[in-house]
Amino acid sequence: MNKSSKGRELQVLVILLFCLCEGVLDENQGVTFQTLGNVGHNAAPAVVGDTVQTPGSDGSSAAPTDIADDADNSSAIAALLNSDLLSGYNPNILPKYNKSNEVSIKITLININNFDELSGQLELTVMCDLRWSDSRLSFDSSKYGGIHSILLPVSDVWFPVLYIIQAYEAIMRIGTNSAFVRIDSNGTVTWTFGDVFNILCTVDVKYFPFDKQSCTVSILAWYYRREEMSLYAQSSQLINEEFTSESAQWDINVDESTVYNKTRDSTGPPEVQFNLSITRRHGFYIVYIIVPVMLLSIINTLVFLMPVTCGERMSVSVTVCLSFVIFMDTINNNVPESSSPMAEIYKYVLSLLVQSAITIFLCVISLVLFSCKGDVPFCVQGVVKTLRFKYSSSSRCCKRKVVVMRVTPDIKYATDMLKCNDNISKVDAFGESVDDIIDWEYVSRTFDIYAGVIVLSLFVTLSVYTFVTICIS
Repeated sequence: MNKSSKGRELQVLVILLFCLCEGVLDENQGVTFQTLGNVGHNAAPAVVGDTVQTPGSDGSSAAPTDIADDADNSSAIAALLNSDLLSGYNPNILPKYNKSNEVSIKITLININNFDELSGQLELTVMCDLRWSDSRLSFDSSKYGGIHSILLPVSDVWFPVLYIIQAYEAIMRIGTNSAFVRIDSNGTVTWTFGDVFNILCTVDVKYFPFDKQSCTVSILAWYYRREEMSLYAQSSQLINEEFTSESAQWDINVDESTVYNKTRDSTGPPEVQFNLSITRRHGFYIVYIIVPVMLLSIINTLVFLMPVTCGERMSVSVTVCLSFVIFMDTINNNVPESSSPMAEIYKYVLSLLVQSAITIFLCVISLVLFSCKGDVPFCVQGVVKTLRFKYSSSSRCCKRKVVVMRVTPDIKYATDMLKCNDNISKVDAFGESVDDIIDWEYVSRTFDIYAGVIVLSLFVTLSVYTFVTICIS
């Protein structure tokens, strides 16, 4: 008995020593038990007041059971909500079956990054806002510390897969760079992301540089049928003055840039389209192309006012002609290489180039006429007379004015009756015999007058027709 009693006493002492080593007695908190051992072993539950905590795998205590009453554990509440929402959730399953899942989309243009008219590539920065309802993700906010919404990775929930079919290189999927979606307590899912759209736009440069381009982009839910999902626009406005940036080369036509629903057929995929209408800012092209071209044309016309003897007519005409070739190359570098439709400004410069070539040809004829020797043929004189006197043949001011010097004998040899007359007097004569004297120089000057009028009339006609056509459009 003594030995057994001593053994029990020894066991009690060992237990007390173990308890003293392992536990701490506290009058207010009770006893907190901790487990000594390596990290990764299961720890014993800890009691803090009336709340039981379960240690985690790293030895730390887990979230309290009654987390809704503890406002300081917001991260733990969000983690628990995240776990509860995704528990048993399959992101590959539609929110609703045998019923259309309504998805709304709002598209806002942020910036026109680049528009290459030669290739038709249009690069846009766009903000998209999609919303739909998923009842599997609804929760009672009162049970989770008053949390009304939570962010979840987009890959953890179901989301619509959307494509752009007007992509520049290949059909483009949008939203691939997005990270999160917002889940509201009523199950509403909001997916907001920004993306860069590289699309192919048909360019019409007929009225360059006063042209207006219109690009249509289709966003399709390619995988879904209409009975499974419906896609519709939240708003018809594509432009938001608060977010949309101005472009240096293009003005955005706000009223014509819209978002709208599109229905191709009853069996086609859900689709939404947006149309972007932009107008070119033409100030640079007016100063850089149009004004210099018109000034060159005027100079080209004025060569007929230059004296034939100065010898600079041909050099000026050839220089102007070559300048038009350079401007045609400049325009060609700014418009697509397409003949349908051809830019009106291209036709205009081409016409002025032809006019310049005609001017060179007329200058050559004028030089040939001026260099002719001998008498002017009677038929040529008749043509010249007709051209110079056709509209006012009876007008004194339109005839060649000839000064005739009447000479009288010197007073030494004159009779007494002539002593009262002046020695020399001047009279104006418009006799036909004087007008009949027409030389080749006179023919050349007549030719220059009518050649200049013809070239100037051609320039004015081409200019008026071209710019009226462009402006009316």
